[in-house]
Amino acid sequence: ERRGPVARDIFSFFHFAFVAGIIFFAVGAKKTLEHPDEALSTGGRWALGIGTAVYLLGSVIGRYRAIRAVAWERAAGAAAALAAAALLDDLDAALVLGVAVAILLAVVASESVRLREFRRGLVAPGP
Repeated sequence: ERRGPVARDIFSFFHFAFVAGIIFFAVGAKKTLEHPDEALSTGGRWALGIGTAVYLLGSVIGRYRAIRAVAWERAAGAAAALAAAALLDDLDAALVLGVAVAILLAVVASESVRLREFRRGLVAPGP
């Protein structure tokens, strides 16, 4: 009974956050590629930060809706992306993009380490 409403919420409502985050990130990446060795514009910097944060927060909310667990690494990554957008106003565009990608990689790495034992428990032992 619960599976249908959960799937509906995740694949309709929360999916908008994923799409919006990707679009914002793409706008910021486009601004970066136009002039990678110059300071990134305010709009481009915030597009990268907001895009990263909205994407990560969409997954935090989706996970909470599905299994009632908070993805703390992703929430921290969203906060870091917004902080980077606010603080990195004089950095070259390529470096700002690099920081956004580093934040995403840190989120994935920390989540992988934390969930390693859980994933091992899901795999059936071999013969």
